[in-house]
Amino acid sequence: MIQVSIMLTLFLGTIMCLLGILSLYRRQQSLRRILEFSESVKVDTSLGPREHRRRIRRWLALAGFRHAAAPLLFVSVMVLSTWIALGCIFMMYHFHIVDAFEQSVAKLPGSFGWGLGVAVSAMPWIVFCLIGGAPFFVVRGIRQQRIVAVEQDLPLFLDLLSTLVETGMNFDSALAKILSSQPAGRPLTKEFRVFQQEVSLGISRLRCFRRLAQRLAIPSISLFTSAIVQSEQLGASVAHTLRRQANELRHRRQEHAMHHAQGLSVKLVFPLVLCFLPGIFLTTLGPTIYQLIQILGGVMGTF
Repeated sequence: MIQVSIMLTLFLGTIMCLLGILSLYRRQQSLRRILEFSESVKVDTSLGPREHRRRIRRWLALAGFRHAAAPLLFVSVMVLSTWIALGCIFMMYHFHIVDAFEQSVAKLPGSFGWGLGVAVSAMPWIVFCLIGGAPFFVVRGIRQQRIVAVEQDLPLFLDLLSTLVETGMNFDSALAKILSSQPAGRPLTKEFRVFQQEVSLGISRLRCFRRLAQRLAIPSISLFTSAIVQSEQLGASVAHTLRRQANELRHRRQEHAMHHAQGLSVKLVFPLVLCFLPGIFLTTLGPTIYQLIQILGGVMGTF
């Protein structure tokens, strides 16, 4: 019965996902035909999160996947991974792998065997979640790596930018000089290159800064772009704004590191209690308990 239900779920899920992929493909083809006749397609060279109407497209764009076929490819990979996960569950039940594990675990004494038995019973669905959700976890991990990389590069980037602006260079020339010396594969460098392209295409600088913040959706970048936009509108010194933003960003990173360091002692309590204390009690009290058992055994044997 379990095998039949798994196969039925697999069949229905595959049909629904194929219909969804076909719908996305047709929508993508229609959108491509519309953009071919639109004059604004040359201006929008990099689709940011604001232009991505659907949540999946925005989510993939924030992780750096901005190709037109990225949502379709992601849904296809999700369908494939779900199919593989359901196939693994079917094989586990068909070859009685779960039953063999449950029988071997049931021989263990006490509540330990019961706890492992519950874990073994849930093992197929754990495998399903890990394999079926692998594309989601991969995209989420890439998004987190992208955030970390941007936050690492931003303080030095702002320092170099403020230094060059203070020497008398304008913002665009200073930005071009810094980007020419930065690694091309870093996310912050890529986004500022897109910023340069948008400015060269005639888009206003304020709008380019807002689009930069929307494409990255990182609080530090949002604060930086807000400060730059405000200084541009009020006519304040850009160099002073950049220097202040760099100092504030370093101060926030220092506070964040101190916050993690203060919480480290609390996090160490759990491995200390679960791992170290039982070993310490066993090595210190073990010989004493053993001698006490021998003494009690001798006393009980005399009666």
